[in-house]
Amino acid sequence: MTGNQLDVIIDKKPIRALVDSGASFSVISDKYRRFLKKVLFADAKSVMLKVADGNFVRPIGKCVLRVRINNRELPFEFIVLSHCSHDVILGWDFLEASQAVIDCGQNELVLEDICRDSTAPDAWNLYATRDYTLKPHSLTRITVSGYQTRGDINVVQDGSKHLLFE
Repeated sequence: MTGNQLDVIIDKKPIRALVDSGASFSVISDKYRRFLKKVLFADAKSVMLKVADGNFVRPIGKCVLRVRINNRELPFEFIVLSHCSHDVILGWDFLEASQAVIDCGQNELVLEDICRDSTAPDAWNLYATRDYTLKPHSLTRITVSGYQTRGDINVVQDGSKHLLFE
């Protein structure tokens, strides 16, 4: 970690992210989301965010990214902004979820155990590790990951269930 910048790998691409414990949400610029070719989910458009300069901005959506820090990888949901001072900002939500410890004296960010307390599978937040096409009224085996899984696992998904689509 250099100052408040941290070298991370997001979806297998290295980038220097801003670590901002004062930001409530983690953010990615739309330009960088497009570069990564990530799907944009529109479910964040109803909120307004107050940014560092005091202005209010409306997100254009959300996307899920795989963030790797110190050989630990976890999928995480980012707010997408059309204009952003940095391509990637790791906010308080990411720091809390990854149980990060910021050591200002040593300029280090240490991730504690990234497994959340919840151990019941019905309470897990899982993300597909790649894009899948699910046929209606069918069962499909897909690979997912999440905070609780400590790696990728296979699950059977019912194609008639409502999922996040845009």
